[in-house]
Amino acid sequence: MKVILFTLCQAANIDIKNNLNILGAFDMITAIKVPVIYSCVLVLKLRFDKRDEGKKTFRISFIDADGKKLLPPLENEFVVSIPNESSFCCMNFISPIQKLQLDRFGNYSIDFSIDGTLVWSFELIVTEARKNIA
Repeated sequence: MKVILFTLCQAANIDIKNNLNILGAFDMITAIKVPVIYSCVLVLKLRFDKRDEGKKTFRISFIDADGKKLLPPLENEFVVSIPNESSFCCMNFISPIQKLQLDRFGNYSIDFSIDGTLVWSFELIVTEARKNIA
């Protein structure tokens, strides 16, 4: 299995031809003060080979720098099935995140695991906006 894309963005969809469309991918939020309440979309594109076929469980956890969970983990079971005429398949996952509360400036992590094994981590940084002095 290979992670092709794992990001946060402003908007995303999967069209009728199974194309993944994303708008406004980011890994940093700049804010005047905390807490920051932010809504966005988590996007994940995975590529599976024949050896990856079968039932899988994925888990996505949102944590702060101290390891505190920000949201309940996103969990989903799915089956990887590759057509005989192909050597791989891709799967797209989109999950809207409403009102994510980030209580302090600093680093946050979004961890992705399959069948209990950590596969990828995405780092989100919340920075303080500089105040303009006139």
